[in-house]
Amino acid sequence: MADNRTTSTGEPPKEPESVLGSLSATRPERFGRARRDVPVATVQPRGPRPAKPKPPRAKAAAPKRAKAARATPAPAKKPTAVTPGCPPLERPKSAPPPPRPIGHPSGSELVTTAIQATGELARIGLTVGGQMLKRAYRRLPRP
Repeated sequence: MADNRTTSTGEPPKEPESVLGSLSATRPERFGRARRDVPVATVQPRGPRPAKPKPPRAKAAAPKRAKAARATPAPAKKPTAVTPGCPPLERPKSAPPPPRPIGHPSGSELVTTAIQATGELARIGLTVGGQMLKRAYRRLPRP
């Protein structure tokens, strides 16, 4: 490809070709016809639609019959709804509210909660500590 770049003296630059420098400075031509050559479809405005002619009514020649003897056309069958393969989920009933309003915890409740929290923290610490020991053991050089 020809290099279109020049220096201020009119000579091409004396630097090595780079990936972006080797690209053309102009856009490549479009595949197919140019857009200005494609004819544009003209849209004509539509006027009001003409009314459809109604078919002529047939006069009732038969005498009226009683409702029981009148033949009514069978209603068109509608498609049946798809039933699920499993029964619908039943929501569990919520627990009844506590008999008295919840107030501040008593001293024994506080101590019990603190002991439970300490136990959970100790369990977490043992788990993390065990993982750290396993990783350290794996990193030791093997003889």
